[in-house]
Amino acid sequence: MFWREKKPKVESGLVKNWEHYGYEEMSSKRIHEIVDPIFQTTFSGGEFVAARPLFWIRSNNAPIRQIFYFKKWKASAIAPGWGLSLDFVPHVAGRKLAWHRTMKSARADVSVEADEIEKSKRQHDMYYSAGPAHIADNAQRIIANVLPVANQFWQSFNETDKLLDGIHYSRNLPRGGMRAQLNLAEAFINARYGDIEAGRRLLDTELSNWQRHLIDDDFVRLNKSLTEAYERACIR
Repeated sequence: MFWREKKPKVESGLVKNWEHYGYEEMSSKRIHEIVDPIFQTTFSGGEFVAARPLFWIRSNNAPIRQIFYFKKWKASAIAPGWGLSLDFVPHVAGRKLAWHRTMKSARADVSVEADEIEKSKRQHDMYYSAGPAHIADNAQRIIANVLPVANQFWQSFNETDKLLDGIHYSRNLPRGGMRAQLNLAEAFINARYGDIEAGRRLLDTELSNWQRHLIDDDFVRLNKSLTEAYERACIR
């Protein structure tokens, strides 16, 4: 049987001449080797550090950390996003409660995908099956285009008293309803503000969801951690 190579479905017209680039599926590590020098040059100042392939972090305002990343999507697309990683907010890993309090473990608690805010959808896609030349030809343009929007997001929501505004902004984006982590983040931000009742109400709203995804001991830990966040807020 004759098998043909599966080429990505191109929606944005970015890869207009497939034969020019050829077909070569690339790993995140290989793409990172091309993109990282471009990223570091565009985000001058050296404050962002690569925590893992295609995921950069700036920790000068920890426990609120700024993140920038490229994520793989369907149809061989890879596109940028940005947001905040919060040391004091847990996440669910498997059926256990886990924390991301270090540069290497950081993950998105509040996030934005580039195509959610652009009128021309998918204009910031690259294609990880189009080979290294395609990535090199497009990475600088894409990063430079989204940099002003990412900077505006970080400047707007990078302080403790602005985090809830960032949560609401992210939740109102097209994929906001699919971001379950926002609910955990909002609960712990409220507790950190000293509003434990608002935090508990948010956890209760998602009670069946957390009970379904967490083993019993870790569900107890989730509530205990929320109380501890509130108690630390009261000490301050």
